[in-house]
Amino acid sequence: MLRLEEVPRPVPKPDEILVRVRATTVNRTDCHRRAADPFVWRLIAGLRRPRRRILGSELAGQVEAAGADVTAVCNTPNVGLVASIGADRVIDYTREDFTRNGQTYDVIYDTVGKHRFRRCRGSLPRGGIYLATDLVQNMLLAVGTSVAGRRKVVFPMSQHAQKDVVFMAGLLASGRYRPVIDRCYRLDQAADAARYVETQQKTGNVVLTVGGGS
Repeated sequence: MLRLEEVPRPVPKPDEILVRVRATTVNRTDCHRRAADPFVWRLIAGLRRPRRRILGSELAGQVEAAGADVTAVCNTPNVGLVASIGADRVIDYTREDFTRNGQTYDVIYDTVGKHRFRRCRGSLPRGGIYLATDLVQNMLLAVGTSVAGRRKVVFPMSQHAQKDVVFMAGLLASGRYRPVIDRCYRLDQAADAARYVETQQKTGNVVLTVGGGS
């Protein structure tokens, strides 16, 4: 069964954000999950019925709300810039070491591989996460702390550097890269979109537009 319903506006938890979705896709993963086919999906998503009733694993939209308090760390020339893009507090690392100020942070996101988990560990509370983007030892720590330890290292396997995003933007602007969109459906046509994806004939993405987007 797949049907369109009105649901209450979600309230983000402290570790979540609220996104106003403008478009989403219907993909094979959604169809397998909805049909519990193969059976292993029942073990993942719910034995008798789906634990999460709303489908969808890809989206485009705008962040509406976020339950987050952000402290950013940068050098002196970038303090103003970082503050202007929404950080609640900015620490100039040439003047203050955030790992020695007595504060703890639920998540430490090392975006440029400047620190090590050992150095930041004391700034994480129990259950805190160190999100690493560099250094091979962090990959090993991610495996080790996933099964033991009060603080976890998370190492994302997919990441895109700024130069890669700029490069892709240039290809899009010049027309040298064209994203493949097979078909577009309105949200109230989600069942039709799912039926089409289940034919296994789609080429590229099948998009659901939300709120009149195109």
